Parts: sequence; C-alpha cells; structure tokens
Amino acid sequence: MMNFATSPASKYLPVYLFFAFFSVLSTPLIADTFDFEYEITVVDPTGQPLPGVNVVAVDGSFQNITDVDGKLLLTNASYSTEYTFSYIGFKTQTLPFYKIRQFAGRIVLQPSLEDLPTVIVVGRRDEKPQEIPYKVGTISAEQIAFLNSQTTADALMQNEQVFVQKSQMGGGSINIRGFEANKVLLVVDGVRLNNIIYRAGHLQDAIKVDPNMLQQMEVFYGPGSLNYGSDALGGVVHFRTKDPELWKPENGGENHVRSTNAMIRYSTANQEKTAHVDFNFGGEKWGSLTSFNYSKFEDLRAGANRPDEYPTFGSRERFVIREDGQDKIFLTRDTNIQTPTGYTQFDIMQKIKFQPNKNQYFLLNLQYSNTTDIPRYDFLQETHSDGSFVFSEWYYGPQQRMLASLKSQTYASNSLFNKMTIIGAVQRVDEDRYERELDKLWRQYTLEDVYVLSLTADFDKRIGTSSVLTYGVDVSHNILYSEAGQVNVETEELAAGVMTRYPSGGSDMTLAGAYTNLRWQSQDSIFGLFGGLRYTWAQLYATYEDNPSDPFRYEPFFYTHGFQTVNSRLTWSLGGTINTKDKWELRAMASTAFHAPNIDDFAKYRVRNFFVRVPNPGLKPEETINGEVTIGKEIGSLQAKSGFNSKFSGSFFYTKLFNAMVEQDFYLNGDPTQTTLFNENDGNEYRVRAIVNEKEAFIVGGSVAADFSIGSHWDVHASAGLSKGRVLEDGETAGYLDHIPPLFGRAGITYQKGRFQVAYVFRFNGEKPVEEYGGGEDNIENATPDGTYAWQTHNLYSKVDLFKGFSLDVGVENILDFHYRPFSSGVSAPGRNFIVALRGNF
Repeated sequence: MMNFATSPASKYLPVYLFFAFFSVLSTPLIADTFDFEYEITVVDPTGQPLPGVNVVAVDGSFQNITDVDGKLLLTNASYSTEYTFSYIGFKTQTLPFYKIRQFAGRIVLQPSLEDLPTVIVVGRRDEKPQEIPYKVGTISAEQIAFLNSQTTADALMQNEQVFVQKSQMGGGSINIRGFEANKVLLVVDGVRLNNIIYRAGHLQDAIKVDPNMLQQMEVFYGPGSLNYGSDALGGVVHFRTKDPELWKPENGGENHVRSTNAMIRYSTANQEKTAHVDFNFGGEKWGSLTSFNYSKFEDLRAGANRPDEYPTFGSRERFVIREDGQDKIFLTRDTNIQTPTGYTQFDIMQKIKFQPNKNQYFLLNLQYSNTTDIPRYDFLQETHSDGSFVFSEWYYGPQQRMLASLKSQTYASNSLFNKMTIIGAVQRVDEDRYERELDKLWRQYTLEDVYVLSLTADFDKRIGTSSVLTYGVDVSHNILYSEAGQVNVETEELAAGVMTRYPSGGSDMTLAGAYTNLRWQSQDSIFGLFGGLRYTWAQLYATYEDNPSDPFRYEPFFYTHGFQTVNSRLTWSLGGTINTKDKWELRAMASTAFHAPNIDDFAKYRVRNFFVRVPNPGLKPEETINGEVTIGKEIGSLQAKSGFNSKFSGSFFYTKLFNAMVEQDFYLNGDPTQTTLFNENDGNEYRVRAIVNEKEAFIVGGSVAADFSIGSHWDVHASAGLSKGRVLEDGETAGYLDHIPPLFGRAGITYQKGRFQVAYVFRFNGEKPVEEYGGGEDNIENATPDGTYAWQTHNLYSKVDLFKGFSLDVGVENILDFHYRPFSSGVSAPGRNFIVALRGNF
C-alpha cells in the first residue's frame, strides 16, 4: 500500500484543492455587476447598524440582507418600487424608493417591543442567537477585561456555565455538559482548532488564544455537529478575535481612523506580569490591526485555609532540582506555593482587511502563540510507595500555534445565495513532551508536529420573506510527524529506544462534509422552526517504521505497511423557537452528533503502570442523540436601566451516548492468547490495552439563571449548572461516567455610575464523593480520600475611568484565601489574588 501519510501527493494535493476551490467560488462574485446601484444603511433609533435585515421588493424584483455594517446596495430600482424591511424585534416597514432617496438612504427601524434588543451575532455564519433553537452564551471583550482573565480558559470559567479542569497552571480543559477534550470543539475565527492529536483525557489547549484580542467568546451548548462536523458532542466554543476598523465617510474627519490600546497588569497569586498593545489603522477600503501580548507567570500560590478534615491537602512540602550533577530534594519555604508551575507566553496577531465595495470584503488573519516549557505539575507530585518522587522532570516543550487564514464574505442577490462566506486556513501546531525519572540520566522525549489545511464555504439564501436556506461544505487535512528518543542530561548524547507517541512513519486524517438546513420564521418573529442534515466522511491513515530499537517488538503486517480506517455519518437536527410579545421564550431541539476517531484514539502508544496501549484499526465513531429545552421569561426590560426588571431562564437536556470509546484489555490481532508484550528495555511483560467501542451511557442535566436590573446603576446575576452521567449495560445503570463535574455556579452584583464600576462575585462548586468518580480520566489520585470537597470563593472587582482614554482596574479574588482543587484537576486553584491593571485607549 502506498504511504499516503508521507507521500508528496498527500502533502500538497489539499493545497491545490484549497486554492482551486477558493478561486472558483470567488470568481463569480468579482464579475457580478449591476445596472444601477443605490446604497442604503439600516439602523436602530440609536444609530446602531442592524446586520441581517431582510430587504424585499414588493414586486419580487429584489431580495437581499444588510451586511455587518447595516448596509446594502439596491439594484435596478425605479421611482415607485416599494421595499419591505423586516428584522426580528423591530416593526416591519415598507417604503417606496423615492422616500428612501428623501431619507438619503438611511432607514431607521423602530423596536416592536418597548425595549431595544442588543444586536449580537454568533457562530461561523454570524447568526442571531434569538433565531436558533439551541442555547448560546456570549462573553464580551468588556467582560473579559473587567474580570482581568489571565487566559481564555479562565475567562470561560469566570463568565459562563463552563467547567474547566487544569492538570497544570499552563492549561485549561473545557468541559461542557459532561463532555471534555476532543468531544468539545474549539474554533477561532471560523477555523476549527481540534486536530489529529486532540486527546480524550484532559486537553490543555484553550490557553493558545490571546484573551486580550477577543471581540467575544461564544459557547454553543449541546451537539453542534450539524454546522461543524466531528467532535462537537458537548458543545462548541468559538473564539472571535477583533477585526480591523475601517474609516467610514459618514464619520467625517480625516480619511482614516487610527487607535492604540495598551494594558499592563500585575497579579499576586502567580506574580503575573502581562503587557499588551494593539494598533489599528484603517482607510476606506484597507485596514490593519496588529497585536502583541506578553505574559510571565511565576509558580502559583494556592490558598492557605484548608478544611479541618484535610489540613495538608495540596501542600507542596518538597520538590526536586538538579544541581552539581545530581537530583536534590529541597524543602519549600511556603507549602502553598506549587513548584514548579510557572511559564511565559507570547502572542502576536496581524489582520489585514480589504473591502473593495460595501458588499464584499477579504480578511487576512495571521496568529502566532508560543510559550516556554510548561511543567506538568500533576505528574511531578507522583510518588512511589516509599514516598520517593517518580519523576525529576516532566514538562511540555514550547507550545507553538501558528495560523494563517483568508476569509471572503460577500453579499449578493442571485439565485444561489444572499451571503457567502469562504475561509481557507493553514495551521501548524507543535506539541512536545519531556520526562526524566528521579536520579536517572536519560531524559525521554516525544515530539509532535501537526500541519492542518482547511477550507469552509457557507451560503445563506433567503426564500420569500420568512425562510432562510443555509448550506455549505468543509474539508480539512491533517498531517502528523512524530519522533521520539532520549538524551543524556550530562553528556547530551542522543539515543533511541523510546516508542513514538504516535505512528513513527507518519499519519494523516481527512475530514470532509456537506450540510444544509432550513430556518422558517413567522412574519411577527414569534415562531421559528429549524431542520437540517449533514453528511461527514472521515479517513485516518498511519504507518510505522521498522525500528529495531523500539522496546516493544511485534510486527503485524498492516502496521509497517500502513493501515487505515474510513468512517462516515449522517447527522440531523430539528428544533423550534417561540419568542412572544410578552417576552416568554421557548426553545426546543433534538439532534444527533458524533466524534470520529482521530489518531490519538486510533493509534497512540502509551506505557504506564505495566500497561501498554496499542493501535486498534477497528475503532468506530462515538455517537449521541440529544434532546433539550430552554424556557425563559423577561419581566420589564433589562436594558431599560430604570425601575425593577428581571429575567429567568432554565435549560434541561438528555444525551444518550453510543459506542463510547474506553480503554480496555485487548487481544493483539484478535488472538486471545496475545494479551501481553515484552519490554526489551526493562525485561517486564506489559498488559496490552487499546481504545475500543464498548459502553453506552447517558448524561442528564440542566442549568438555571436569573438576572435583575435595579434602577439605572445596579445589576444582579446568578446561575448554576448540574449534570449526572451513568454507564449502561444491557439497559441498566452499571456505574458512573467520567468527566462529569459536580454542581457549580456563580452569583454577583454590579454597581455602575459614571466613571466607576464595582462588582462582587461569589463562585461555588459542590462536592464530588469518591464513589461517584468514573474510571479513566477523573484523576482520583489528585483528590482527597473522600473525593473533591465543596468550595466557595468571594471575589471583588472594580474599575475607574481616570481621564480620557485611561482606566484603572483593581480586584481581589478568593478573598478568604481558601484552598481548593477543582474536580479532576492536578493543580490547586489560586489563593488570595490581588490584581492591578492600567489600560489606555488613544
């Protein structure tokens, strides 16, 4: 069999396809012309542009939607042609063309309710949350800045109903509705981050996006396979970074805009020192945005006040440092300082926007993130039965992420679409691991280099005045190179004898899919229906080199000559929404989703505790069927800022999981007699294990939230979420599912007046008894003998505008200095943490 993983065709064919497809799709748009054009702008009464307003000629000669700036070109209009403007939450308006010209093309829509809804768009297609049947949460740049989140993982944990696990300080594994790691899809600017090596355990990659350059974060709760394909079992997290701002002639002044944002911050818990600056320069058609971010984190100090039952839990009493050619044990001066956990991170972003006309723009997006070595703190705490440390060193090498994408978005009026969005992207990710056992001279390493090519094309087409057809295609190709070896820490001699983490001859993975869905909405915007289908095809290919120095020697024919697996799935989604005039909200959805095996599931070698994990070419996708309902009621208007107003909501879901991937004992080549492998390095027999499709399970849960607006200065918020998961055997419960966090939530009150803002936030987690831990990834060894105990923190944040363009942030987190370790985490959370930040906008 040809080795596709390393052949030139495998490497470069996706590049050719990418540029050919992008060119074909873009060409008709550039050639599209109109006999007559008249630009209009649709705004709300405050002057805020309204994107996505449906504009239809009464005689049927024209139909289109406004762009992100609320703009649209009317074509071939006659003096008396009438146009209807409709938008959810606003009164429908019909105007003849001569009236539109009298208004100089500026159309003001009036709210249909007594309040004015905030205009927010989410997801890859810039949808409005009120029009989709699933639950969506958004976190704005202002929220991230006010709470001074150090990483994107921290921002999610502080602002949304998302649980975050940490194996080390330099990480953050996102858990949505009991699904984690490669079962939650991460997306940045419409480009999927999940790749061929995203693992099933705890994935610490959420920190690789700069939180200080985010326009907003969007959390899609529940299956998202219809729009995004594989991996979106628990949900989707979309990181939306800021775009360059262009100069608009109606703003007057010079024929360009320019701005600079800068921030410096210091936090005491880990001696954080962060500096950020970004520059924007925009003309009428061209714009540039450049960003630099630098953060240095020292070792993390945990809280000092522990429960009476666990007076020493999480204490770091000693640690290892290599000095004078030997490993030495040192006692810590402060047992609450978790040594080593510190690292440094640097992020750069460059965006260039070209908008040749009001109906089309191109956006070049370049991102680079890198770190120093990141200590794996949970492994560095492991000890033998005699109390001696297992490892002297265990750390990730510099975590590099590079992304280059080109986005094209076009608004048009033709038979195929009203809006088209194309995104082509190239990514490179480095993930390296280094470990050395105590008093050993040889440091082992595994090096992974991942290259990803991807292309997505999304189309929106209005059908009449009430329906929108959306459809699209996407394809991604992952290439993985994996190396391994060891180095003598004294002589720097290199040697083999270490198994590569992934197939040594190279691996690749291709995902391709097509989807379509139809959304209908009543003319009064009260009722909405949604239904769609998606077909996804996935292929994995891998091969092993015949390396005589590998410690495990067995040679099934298909391993050294290449082996592959091909899977495909059809998924569906059905849902509906009700938004009544008296502000009741109801959303209901049923859907299916799946996670196709990647190379980490399919063919990872892992040696631990006299077990060796081997490839399983017969592995199939995990699948789910999900049902959920959300109900909410708003009393008054939270945005009115007068009187007493409130909003209550609750979401409830049930997910059934089929073909769950679990690690179990395994027969080599299907032979029941081949259950062990001999390790030629240490002379021991190791039990063979592999990832197999075994379990069925279910997860049931819900969340509630309440918001209050009191007068013009006070706001109150409270929310909580709870999930329960069980493993099924023959239809009966047979144990607890792993990755299920305990009850968690937050409550807070904010006061804002003039230049001053202050907020008190209470965060809490319930207990997780040891008997409710699932097998595999719950890391019971990092908890107390009784499991994870309940905890609460009290936090205070404030902001004051000093003078024009400058503000000062002061805050303190975990005021009572309580010691706690979130469920399944390997590092304790920060203790009392004072924060000071100075921001400037000029």
